[in-house]
Amino acid sequence: MKDLSAAIDVIGEKNISRKFNERENALRFFLMNFIIDHKRAFDLSQDALCAMDACHMSRKEYQDAISVLRERDGIVSNEDQKVCFVYPISALETEHQVLLGDGRSCFAMCAIDALGTAFSFQQDVEIRSRCAVSGREIRISVRDASIASASPENFYALTFKLEELTNWSGFC
Repeated sequence: MKDLSAAIDVIGEKNISRKFNERENALRFFLMNFIIDHKRAFDLSQDALCAMDACHMSRKEYQDAISVLRERDGIVSNEDQKVCFVYPISALETEHQVLLGDGRSCFAMCAIDALGTAFSFQQDVEIRSRCAVSGREIRISVRDASIASASPENFYALTFKLEELTNWSGFC
């Protein structure tokens, strides 16, 4: 099966990680794991202490990091100040369900993001998705950075150079 690691280098985790410094990325990963573990959006006010403790951040560092994550589209929050999206994870139910190798499950923002979760979390994943055009079920297994199995066997995922865009989530 096709090795995905080179494609993901171009379109996925390595690109998003480059937008942020080490501390901002630590907070971003905390937010992804929070959404997965709690099965809900992260509340920027009510859950702030939990994030600050886990990431060993002062309130100012937390607020500054959140500002950068927002400005550079690492997170998307709603009017209630709840983080609903942390690339590639969605706190909202989508057509792109991912079962991580560690046994947790989550939703991805789009089909390409579902593939990217294998690299974001550096583990094997099982993806259950639906074709946006036909509604047909799609199942993909990613093992060791390669597609191990896919149903249907012949599927296509369209993408483009994300570094040319400012808001990736608007183009999924």
